[in-house]
Amino acid sequence: MQPRPVAVSLLALAVLAGTLALPVAWGTVSGADGPAPATLQPNATGASNPCVGRMERTPNGTTVVTVQGIAFDDGRYVKQPALAVGFAPDGGFEYAYNATARGRFWAYDVDPLPTGDLLLATTEPGVAIAERVDPATGERTSVERFARTPNVTVATDVDRLPNGNLLVADATPGRERLLVYDPRAEAVVWNWTVAGDGGLRRSPDSEDERVRINDVDRVARGEYLASARDLDQVLLVNRSTGEIARRLGRDEAFRTLDRPSNPQLLRAGETTNGPGQSSAGSDGRISVLVADGGNDRVVEYAHTPGAAPAGSPGGEDWTLTWELVGGGLDEPRDADRLPNGNTLVVDRRGHRVLEVTPAGRVVWEVYVPWQPYDAERVALGDEPGGPPAASFDANRTVALSGSAAFDQRRVADCAAALLEFAPTRDERLLGAFGVNASTAAGATPGAGAREGLRALGLGGAAVVALAAGAFYVLRE
Repeated sequence: MQPRPVAVSLLALAVLAGTLALPVAWGTVSGADGPAPATLQPNATGASNPCVGRMERTPNGTTVVTVQGIAFDDGRYVKQPALAVGFAPDGGFEYAYNATARGRFWAYDVDPLPTGDLLLATTEPGVAIAERVDPATGERTSVERFARTPNVTVATDVDRLPNGNLLVADATPGRERLLVYDPRAEAVVWNWTVAGDGGLRRSPDSEDERVRINDVDRVARGEYLASARDLDQVLLVNRSTGEIARRLGRDEAFRTLDRPSNPQLLRAGETTNGPGQSSAGSDGRISVLVADGGNDRVVEYAHTPGAAPAGSPGGEDWTLTWELVGGGLDEPRDADRLPNGNTLVVDRRGHRVLEVTPAGRVVWEVYVPWQPYDAERVALGDEPGGPPAASFDANRTVALSGSAAFDQRRVADCAAALLEFAPTRDERLLGAFGVNASTAAGATPGAGAREGLRALGLGGAAVVALAAGAFYVLRE
């Protein structure tokens, strides 16, 4: 055989070897906007899951929790995977969407959509992202990048409005605002800045000028409820006028609120919060339930214009009606009143999500490492709401009780289990290329990715060897 035909044959074999190696190493490719991330099969029931705390009652369906993705270890912050994790009623893992495997840095708010998808607010360096994820497959069904328009680098919350537009909490430092974005026209159709339209700024004595808008919800037609975390305030904004219709708290009035997060508006006389209702309940009263992180508590205030008791921590217009304290609460991040009157609490530095009765007793609990951010009961939709404290018989201040009270060792065991269930480091490497590195039920998570990497290595070695042979023949 002549050298040139031999060389051509060797090069053809090299291409064939690489072609055969890639599917073995990189798995199945699918997805509306590209390949799917690592999709996981259930492999941890509540009985075997070290993340399960107290289980006095089981909810109806899945509880989805976002994990911001950071740990505090030995005096320094360490980046961990940003996730959306589905917990079964018994606390077992149902799914884990690894946002870090798709190049995301942080994960923030999550909303269950009527289609069954999850609307997830995430970030990449320098750009905020809203992505719709099918939790059954891990595929992203749509992705919105807020780059040039509307130029958002950090969106802590993105909600889908009834007309398909997106309501965004823009926490970009120096540009904090609420906005409505039309993804079809790729245009901002409403914009409200905290400093300009709201006239709100940090105290001149403050070392940090950031406001940290960290949540926004459409609570009625043309009314948006938002939290300005570092201004220690909850704001009800009228879209038409741009005015602040209601305000709970003041900057550095820590007795009322200290770094509040993710407020929920409750209406007297209503068991759920319909999206088209007025912000006032059937009798004209509203309450606000909010995670008061800096005070390590969850609070509910009723709006009582001019009728609050003297010295009320909420001022003359707000009366404290319910307060959850103690029990190791450590910077709670989210609190949602459920239709049954219980409250779903995300305890950020306590590494847990709890369902708590009006009397403060824990009836459902899972531990979630790396700073959980938001939690939703999927079957109930996005923050369905429930009765305000005035409608049930409970003390104004209740102590959290009945928690499993995990120590750091047990939280570490939980983290190890979650990391085993979620894509491993090898799978995150593949996930950066959009590869589905799913494992079969019962298999060790991560084994498929490690086998894939080995196959990729062998295929690459074959390509190099055959290409070197072809070069040698041509040279001769």
